[in-house]
Formats: sequence, structure tokens, C-alpha cells
Amino acid sequence: MIVCENIKKDEYGRVVELAVEVFMEDKFFIKHMRDANERRKKLAEIYRDGLEICDKNFGGTLVAKVNDEVVGFLMYFDYVKFRKTNLHDFKDVFGVEIKHNHVLPVSFAKIHKTVVRSQCNPIYVLAIGVGKNYQHQGIGKALFADFLQKFEGRVIMSDISGPFFLRLCQKYGFNLEPISDVCYLAVSK
Repeated sequence: MIVCENIKKDEYGRVVELAVEVFMEDKFFIKHMRDANERRKKLAEIYRDGLEICDKNFGGTLVAKVNDEVVGFLMYFDYVKFRKTNLHDFKDVFGVEIKHNHVLPVSFAKIHKTVVRSQCNPIYVLAIGVGKNYQHQGIGKALFADFLQKFEGRVIMSDISGPFFLRLCQKYGFNLEPISDVCYLAVSK
């Protein structure tokens, strides 16, 4: 049986392990960090920081458990509140520079322009993943469905470079738009 719930502090380490496992072969990270050892180390840092950032910036992390073992995760935050209240962390998450209310580089500028144009206040999915030994068992689908139910009526957004999350967003009817050679912008309808 799959149980989806909010993360507990003592589960942070397990989620970081899962994130490294899941994103080591992600096209975006391979493109930006060619050396596997460097990528492994940087991914651990990115997702350790990401857990804290989501926790303190109007979001959190949901975990999927099987037999009380954390096997999947979904990290999220409130995009507009995060940007308005903690611009320094926001820049760190998106790896961008903001000048005169313009976001660089181009792929992340597209995300920001979509938020501004639509005047929505999206919940932004920073990452979703399921451990390799637990994939193709409906765990990611259950986790995402639980998340969507929790935020029913809100716009959901994310940048996606992995096939798993891309398939989930297609299944749930998200609008998908390429924003780089390896990423899509996904926005719920």
C-alpha cells in the first residue's frame, strides 16, 4: 500500500539519496555537469538545499512510502510568495539573475513571463522522483494525484527535463511548451 504524506525532518537524508539516484541521468543535469562524480556531489547539495528552501518558502515536500520506507518525493513551493519574500533564495533555486524585473537566462524568463502574463499564483513543483527499485508501480502517479488533490483549483507549474514527470503532466492534461533544448514548461489547465 502506498502512503503519501508530508516529509518529516528525519526523512530528509533519504529524499536526498533518492533525488541523486533519480536525477543522475537527467538530461538537464548531464548537460550542465558532465563529470558523474561532480554531478552526484552537486545533486546532493542542490536537493538538500531544495528541501530547506521548499520548507521555508510557502511549500514543502510530500513523500510516498511503501511499508514505511520513503520511496518517492515531490518538492514544491508557492512561486509568487517565494519570489516576493525571499528573492535571494529564489535566485539560487532558479540560477538566475533578475535585473529591472527581467529574469535571465531565457528559459527561466519564459517561466516568469508566464506567471506575470497569466496573473496566476502557481504552486511550483521543484522536483518529483521515485527510487529506481520502485518505478513503474504507480507510486509517482499516486504521489502526483495526491499533490494535485491537495492543491485543487490552483495553477501548477514546473520546468521538466525528465521523461517520467513529462509523462505525468501529459496524462493530467498540462500545457507543455519547450523552453530549452532539454526542458519544457508545464502548466496545468
